[in-house]
Amino acid sequence: MEIPHDFVIKSNWHVDYYARITTNEGPAQLDVYELIYNDSVFSSSWRPFNTRKKIEYDFMEVKDETPEFIYFGIKKTPTDEYLLIVSKAKDDLFFQFSNLLFKDIPNGIFVEYSTENCVESEMPLVLDIVNIKTVKYDRIRFSGYCTDINSCLNKFTYPNGQMTIMATLTKKKTKKTFTETKSYKI
Repeated sequence: MEIPHDFVIKSNWHVDYYARITTNEGPAQLDVYELIYNDSVFSSSWRPFNTRKKIEYDFMEVKDETPEFIYFGIKKTPTDEYLLIVSKAKDDLFFQFSNLLFKDIPNGIFVEYSTENCVESEMPLVLDIVNIKTVKYDRIRFSGYCTDINSCLNKFTYPNGQMTIMATLTKKKTKKTFTETKSYKI
């Protein structure tokens, strides 16, 4: 396994990588740490990897940068399904999204499906909404379940601070589809 090389982005922020193996009463695990910092702000995050499997570390790259945040994504994927967002103003204020469905960078609004329920199970659809500018987290629960996350979410809108999500879902008992709309102020 190769640990990525440290790098400095255009705005003079440093990204350094470190790794260590832990064996806490189980199989060995590799913990990879990402340290993101400049002269006044420091953030760190880490991701575990099972050492029994072939380790494929996904190298990070800067996807976007605003005056408030730096947006990191995985180089190997063209989508922003995984996104690490680091504050440029506060120590250790960062957001990680691994199941990203919607992003509005200018307003700081992000929606991902919750890992609370398996999406393709017969559990109600649950989405997490995050406003990174106000550091507000909320969870929206739908009454039906979603058999395919890519086709059941029809529409995301965010006019005037009101998030509206429309989804085509399935009723658990009857297996019939229906459309449900949720609106939420975030």
